[in-house]
Amino acid sequence: MNDNFSVLWKTLGMDIKSFLVKPLHPKFVFIAISTLVLSTCGIWIPPFFLSDYTQIGSSFFTFIVATLGVLAAENYFNGDDSEKSQFEKYRCQAKSSFVIFLWLIAFILSFTGVKNEFSILLLISFIMTLLLWLIISSTKSEYDLHFTPEDNMKAQLNKNTAEPGDGLE
Repeated sequence: MNDNFSVLWKTLGMDIKSFLVKPLHPKFVFIAISTLVLSTCGIWIPPFFLSDYTQIGSSFFTFIVATLGVLAAENYFNGDDSEKSQFEKYRCQAKSSFVIFLWLIAFILSFTGVKNEFSILLLISFIMTLLLWLIISSTKSEYDLHFTPEDNMKAQLNKNTAEPGDGLE
């Protein structure tokens, strides 16, 4: 295998691992919980409040297809690559290709819910869709931490404020 391709495979692996260990911004956590509760209400309201389990597969299918459609649009319009190095462009292409591959698998598996039947394949598709949403949504720049706790502590310690009182005389 060409060395350039092995480097791309290794960086894709590192990118995937970095997401798994990446601490999430508190703003993202609260927005994600709120968004998921509201966007999945078509799935959980009928069984819990109406005791209606007849459309559960169709509800999952509708949620999956709608969410995957939004993710496809977000991934397609992901920004300008003109200022990136050649390696960064290839790295972004590798990540996008991986996301598209997962998207396709989730999309195909979602069609098991068309008959209003719940299946393990539909559950796998639902979980993949949620993971893709979390991955794509959490990488937005608005959730980047622009400081570290150490920076905050240094700023607090370096304040040149006079201590109150006259001190010891």
